Amino acid sequence: MSRHLTFLLLLMLLVVLGLGACGPANVPGPAETPPTEAPGNPDTPDDSGTPEKPSATVCRDLPAEPDSYYLSPNGDDSADGRSPATAWQTLARLQQAVPDLGPGESVLLERGAIFPGSLNLNGVRGEAGRPVRLGSYCEGAAPLISGFTPLADWREVRSNVWETDCPDCPAEQQDLNLLRLSGELQPLARWPNADADNEGYLTYDSFSNRTELRDDKLAGVDWSGAEVVVRTRPWILDRVSVLSSAGGTLRLGAGLSYDFWDEPGGSGYFMQNHPAALDRHGEWVFSSAQGKLRLYHEGGEPAQVELGTVPVLLSLDNAQHIQLFDLVLEGALSAAVSGEACHDIRLSGVELRQSGTKGVFLTDCEAVEITASRIAETFDNALTLDGCRNCLVTENELDNIATVAGMGQSGNGRYLGVLLGGPDTVFEYNTVQNVGYVPVTALSNTTVRYNVIDNFHLVKIDGGGVYTYAASNVNIHHNLISNGIGSKIATPWDSTSTNGIYIDQRTRDSRIYANVISYTSGSGIKIHSSENIDVEANTVFAASEAATELIEYVEPGKLLNNTVKDNLFVTETSADYLIAAPTPGGREYFENLGVFKNNVYCAPFANPFIFQPWSGQGANQMFVDLATWQRLHGQDEGSSLCQYDYAPYEVSEVVSDNLIPNGGFAEGTDGWFTDLASTTLEVKGGQLELRLGQGEGQDHLYAELGALTSGAVYRLSFEAAADGPTPSLKVRLRDNDPEANFWDGFLTPLELISISDETATYEVFFKPERDEANARLSLGVSDRDVPVYLDNLELVEVEAKAQSFEERVMLEVNPEKTSQSLQLKADYQDITGKLYSSGSSVTLEPYGSLVLFRRD
Repeated sequence: MSRHLTFLLLLMLLVVLGLGACGPANVPGPAETPPTEAPGNPDTPDDSGTPEKPSATVCRDLPAEPDSYYLSPNGDDSADGRSPATAWQTLARLQQAVPDLGPGESVLLERGAIFPGSLNLNGVRGEAGRPVRLGSYCEGAAPLISGFTPLADWREVRSNVWETDCPDCPAEQQDLNLLRLSGELQPLARWPNADADNEGYLTYDSFSNRTELRDDKLAGVDWSGAEVVVRTRPWILDRVSVLSSAGGTLRLGAGLSYDFWDEPGGSGYFMQNHPAALDRHGEWVFSSAQGKLRLYHEGGEPAQVELGTVPVLLSLDNAQHIQLFDLVLEGALSAAVSGEACHDIRLSGVELRQSGTKGVFLTDCEAVEITASRIAETFDNALTLDGCRNCLVTENELDNIATVAGMGQSGNGRYLGVLLGGPDTVFEYNTVQNVGYVPVTALSNTTVRYNVIDNFHLVKIDGGGVYTYAASNVNIHHNLISNGIGSKIATPWDSTSTNGIYIDQRTRDSRIYANVISYTSGSGIKIHSSENIDVEANTVFAASEAATELIEYVEPGKLLNNTVKDNLFVTETSADYLIAAPTPGGREYFENLGVFKNNVYCAPFANPFIFQPWSGQGANQMFVDLATWQRLHGQDEGSSLCQYDYAPYEVSEVVSDNLIPNGGFAEGTDGWFTDLASTTLEVKGGQLELRLGQGEGQDHLYAELGALTSGAVYRLSFEAAADGPTPSLKVRLRDNDPEANFWDGFLTPLELISISDETATYEVFFKPERDEANARLSLGVSDRDVPVYLDNLELVEVEAKAQSFEERVMLEVNPEKTSQSLQLKADYQDITGKLYSSGSSVTLEPYGSLVLFRRD
């Protein structure tokens, strides 16, 4: 046998084994475990949409794989498609052969190529161990199936505004949602722009039912044919067509999910898809009635403009035993991959990007595996597995999901990263980042574990990094969740309700454990009207409203038998609660909600306290410290405060006299006032004895201060002692409105100070949120039955430098599957007091964390 023939036979053997440099990409066989390498594919095209192109000769000369069809841009649809040399050219030709695809057969697309159009694999069936495979061959970037169509023949209709006819555009205006310029997706024209005041939201003057909106700011433009985007609820952005416009009145089509919110600041809105809103490079509008598209483009006639015109790129209805590998799908108006009642579907090394609505949308499917793939740049939900049984999503990356307000769809359950629902569905080792609303929604019988979830609630609020609703048997553990942003703009809410993990109404029998949650603008872990929820061994770091929150204001009696134990909660400022438990119930609420125990609470820059209204005697227990919480309700047995305390400011100079008149009570009670007749003020031995009355509401003691300046730093110091079980003194600065109670008109967050039964000196700092010409110092007591003695109160303005929380308190996490070593650059202690010297190393377990407190 000649050496040449021997070489060819060896080469063919290598190709069959998947080892050839130009053969089919390495993919798991039907019975193999999918690869566990990092998400993404190094060979996928860059964002320009133009993949690396190999030599046509190299690809044509490759030997044929058995039972395979080939596609190449250099192919011929009249050929047999059975080898690289006789490859077909188009997806349309391949579609003709789809009904004949059977077990063990492969469809291979040439790498570096772009294939316009779509593919319907509905009803295609492989067999267990012999799947139908759709993937790639040759070398270069992964092949690309594209739903984009180029636009040309532009004419300028006014300065920087260009127009073209659009015969391929959908008949319904809202069905067109996808245009890109030079490879980047562009939003519809919007007014006001997103960077305008109030984040670009307007507030209407009035409304009528769901059919009419009135706002004088709209006058002067005929908005007929535009869309109005309305934030009817904090978690909703509805897109509704404007049927007609007259002056400042819009008559609206159907589509609002809720009534307009008749509260100050509620139901903000903006306009989009109208020529009057075209004022930014890349913005565009489309009129289905005219069949024309306009684009705002600076710098001359537009080029490289493409429109998404294909609803679904790959359909898998009733398909079975299908394997997809090393592909890129982009430009789907509705979904890149869609399927119903499918079985044994595997995606590996697949990138799905730039979808107008959804990335992957599978319903009532079974045994789906999505591995080492990427979903990015969708205008709405990235991945939906609704009713998916025994499904696995692992080692994937989801990025830049539904981050543009108004480009997602209307109603509930939109702007999501992932929606999981179905028995034995697991979501693990994924990265989900930059999401407009909820990154991961987990329904019944699902597991969410070992994921990195970062930067979410960028468009809507009232959710969490991981969220459940009316679910059971959900397991959420070992996730790293950070940077829940959230914005209250265009809503009537005081809270962003942007939580790390949110267990919403009617969820039961679920576990949340060993998660690390940091920097959320809402609560770390929130449990709402749910029962039998175990919250165990989590770390919550710098949540801006509460470390953990339990509420029951919608469904009384549904927050039952929950357990919160062995957690570490670290708060950053005085505005952050250790526990928030707002409920309309009485004291029995705290007996039924379950058990808190063995938790560690840290508030190194603040006076730590718990918010728990409507309990005890009237409202008098609204804010308590940990000791009072334990004493009153028998909660948090074995729990403790960590013993680290840093001054929030470093004072360099006192720049004012004492602003408190008669702070030493040398003139009796002159200058001190209370609103309740039953409250007694009496000076004894040079101290003020404060006994709160038993009337309704929150009574308080106050002194008038004069003018305070926004942003200035004020230091309050005083001596105090209590006559009985340790109460807490509630202190804040507020305005001088005589109609306001203790909770209204405040200039600074509440400070809660535990008072000892022995006289001690206390100090607290304030930074007013606004100027106030006639400010008050307001004081209340957490326990009406315990008198408090006060003396030598001094409030002065100071020159001071704020101490950095991040420089003093460090959270380190490990987002890897293996243990990682961290070398320290300063001296630290952990919550147990263990010392770590500068230069020493600490080990972080996989998806674990360590909180360290700096020593000077």
